[in-house]
Amino acid sequence: HILNSGEVSSIEDVYSCVEAEEQRRLVTKEGKRN
Repeated sequence: HILNSGEVSSIEDVYSCVEAEEQRRLVTKEGKRN
């Protein structure tokens, strides 16, 4: 499937936001554990 550049960039933005949220959750879990 070929997406136009607008769709691709928005999808990448969503994934980067999701990954950032996951990283924050992992950091807070590690902080609370220690």
